[in-house]
Amino acid sequence: MKPTLVTVMHDSEARFLKAFHVHMPKLKQIYHNCFLALSDQSDHRLEQIAKEHGVTVIRVAKKGAAFARREALRFAWRDQQQNLSYHYCDLDRLFTWMEEDLAELNVTLELIKGFDYAILGRSEKAFLSHPLEWRETEKWVNYVFSLAINQKADVTAGSAGMSRRALEEIVKQIPISDAKMTDAEWPLVVKRFLPEATFSSLFLDGLCYKEQNRVTEQDEIMNWAGRVRLAHEITSSIVNQLTSLKS
Repeated sequence: MKPTLVTVMHDSEARFLKAFHVHMPKLKQIYHNCFLALSDQSDHRLEQIAKEHGVTVIRVAKKGAAFARREALRFAWRDQQQNLSYHYCDLDRLFTWMEEDLAELNVTLELIKGFDYAILGRSEKAFLSHPLEWRETEKWVNYVFSLAINQKADVTAGSAGMSRRALEEIVKQIPISDAKMTDAEWPLVVKRFLPEATFSSLFLDGLCYKEQNRVTEQDEIMNWAGRVRLAHEITSSIVNQLTSLKS
């Protein structure tokens, strides 16, 4: 069985309207089924297009990426058509991946079936395609995370594969989770509550950066400040999970 896609999107300006028209018809060919958590401020046409192509859509309050990701995962977990393998990917990332290297995506979806949690990161080429403020802040987050799990990983690419039992452990922790970002939280939750879990780290060309992946621009200072804040939030979640693991 093909994996189930779990994804999120906020797009109040319909920036991805064309991408929805182009890529939504392809998702059913790639995945067994698809769950999209779409912010309540997103353009209604996006929901309509997704549903027309068999994607299950839930509207969620715009409360940040972590909230949307958790709601999407919980949404997929409740589905009666239980799968053995799930692929989480930020939707703008997935669109880029489909455009840049669909063959690699399909191979990756087969590979993740062999692990409880697969951290899907960027190859050196893909990482270098990102803006400087992303690279300079995320490299230190990834360094700390790699030390935490004792293997090299890129945990800040917005994509991961997980088994059904790994997904269940993450969902169980949602009511008590206060981390502001899920990137490092989810694999460390699995490591903590599923000690026998199998892990893998992959480095992929398709998780590269294109202009459609750019968040709203401000000035240079605010862009850097935002990335530093994000790095702090992810690093804090690593420390919190490791503290809990040792207690």
